[in-house]
Amino acid sequence: MPRKTKPKSSPRSPAEIVAELTAKRAEARARARAEAERPETWGVNVEALKDQDDVRLVTQGARRGAVASARRDDVFDRLLSRGALSASAHAAVRRLDADMTERRGQGHAQERGPKVDCQTSRELVTQRTLDAGARVERSLDLVGRRDAALLRELLEPRLVLAGEALDRWRVVVRLITGEARPEVQAGAVRAAGENLAWAYAEVDRARKRGGGG
Repeated sequence: MPRKTKPKSSPRSPAEIVAELTAKRAEARARARAEAERPETWGVNVEALKDQDDVRLVTQGARRGAVASARRDDVFDRLLSRGALSASAHAAVRRLDADMTERRGQGHAQERGPKVDCQTSRELVTQRTLDAGARVERSLDLVGRRDAALLRELLEPRLVLAGEALDRWRVVVRLITGEARPEVQAGAVRAAGENLAWAYAEVDRARKRGGGG
């Protein structure tokens, strides 16, 4: 039985070739635009930051080879690295920072996952925002007015101060506590962090007692 041979395709004209190439390029540009509009694929300029020793690059949630975000070391990071702040206090400060970010609606706005009780993603984000705000206010209420003011200004700066750089925190401590001695200024920040660790532990215990965790 003779084998069937495929019919030869007629050669494409230059216009057809150009049209095909143009269509492929347009499709590639459309894919690139769609990729660029997905926040989970965004990164930072690693080359511009790699020589800055006080910048921490975060890769969690980023696509392979990309950096999700960058955060400049603050006084809490430096105290931790010197052994002048406990890991639990540092974790509490970072937790407060994250809750403050969530309270502003900037924490998980792009998070994807199963819906609960038929709520929309906007409703889910709103509830997370409210919960984060409640944790912020409760923990800061527990630490007292001075430490709360200190933590707020160090994590969510509102004042325009001279020396907006690595030593800005000293200006903040001096304004809020009246303390000018460097060693005591560091102690004030450390005490606020340790106090915050205790406050968050109380918040967690209260949530568990209330059946929320």
